[in-house]
Amino acid sequence: SKDTIENLVSSVAKGYQDTQEINTRVELDKENNVNVFVNLTVTNDAIIKDLSVNLQNDIKQKVKNATDLEVKEVNIKIKDVSNSQ
Repeated sequence: SKDTIENLVSSVAKGYQDTQEINTRVELDKENNVNVFVNLTVTNDAIIKDLSVNLQNDIKQKVKNATDLEVKEVNIKIKDVSNSQ
């Protein structure tokens, strides 16, 4: 279900020490392709480019392994940078 995939995506994102607040949304299209949207607050020392690429790859792999559904896209939006760690 979408809730299960959203929880999986959140748990992947929480595994990164530079992520803080995490909001996820998942959409399934008619062919059961998965589109993932992640809004994050990150620490001020996060390397956003590396974090985004690694997170996208991890999410795609974990969702594919857990559900056997293709992840069409993973959209990551950094909504804020936090000074606290």
